[in-house]
Amino acid sequence: MRKSFVFSSFLLGTTLLGTVIKPAGVTSTVAGDAGSAVDYLLDDNPGQVAPGLQNGLGEEVTLETGDSLEKALATFHFRDGVGHQESWTRSTPAGNPIFVFDLTGGGNTAIGSIVLWQYGNNGGPGEGNGGNATREFSLIFHGEEEGDDFDFNTEDVDFTGTMDPILSDVTLPVGESPGNYAQPFYFGSQSTVRYVALRIDSNYLPPADPQITAGGDRFGLGEVRFATEPSIPSDIPLRITSFSITRDTDPEEITIVWDSVPDSQYTLSYATDLTDFEANTVAEGIESTNESTSLTFPNPAPDEARLFFRVAHTPGG
Repeated sequence: MRKSFVFSSFLLGTTLLGTVIKPAGVTSTVAGDAGSAVDYLLDDNPGQVAPGLQNGLGEEVTLETGDSLEKALATFHFRDGVGHQESWTRSTPAGNPIFVFDLTGGGNTAIGSIVLWQYGNNGGPGEGNGGNATREFSLIFHGEEEGDDFDFNTEDVDFTGTMDPILSDVTLPVGESPGNYAQPFYFGSQSTVRYVALRIDSNYLPPADPQITAGGDRFGLGEVRFATEPSIPSDIPLRITSFSITRDTDPEEITIVWDSVPDSQYTLSYATDLTDFEANTVAEGIESTNESTSLTFPNPAPDEARLFFRVAHTPGG
């Protein structure tokens, strides 16, 4: 019997203070390729091959203003190797693209972070297919009174960041691949603005990035949201970064690795239908090991064809 394992991550007894801001509109200084509209950066599901934004089960997700930051950080962006899909992309000779986001359509709002998803295509086969994806980016903030005209040559940059490459063709976590996950960047403090300009400063390409073996002739970015949370919350939704199954043991063993907060405790549980996690605890009081924690354990239900696992931060731990 072929078995499937679904790995999810949740919080217990805590709620993020941050909420999502979906910009009212976006423009670009560089036109996207054919079939690659700038609106895709804000379009949850433009209706091409699959939902652009998905949850851990592959179901369609929308991220609107007022949604929780927790929801955004548990969302994935569709990715495969055929076409641009739900991403913006353009060849690098066209120049570094600058996107201007109108956050409200009228009036200022407080922002403290940006959440980005990587380019939904790939630069080639195998593990080195992260070419074309955004690497470094810069942001400038304007209040409504300053308008939407930006100049990166003369203005001070308000924030810079570096995205992770996505080195697989999958959307959701499979095997050693974490999927095309949400990447948050926290500004450290809130700013009251209406417009934000984002410039892609560099992309992932060979041979400058040894892990990339193909691509690099384009700039690409998947989806963009802003949020009110200005700093990394201690109760951020967890991200399972890898899992493996050892089948030559009796019973077979499962290893799960997840992002963690130092000096914290976690509970790992499982279910067969997403409803009985509380009744099926694998382990609790798991002490974190710095910013990444792992646990190896016997398959708790070897006769089940499908299992869901949940890692949760223990309140007060």
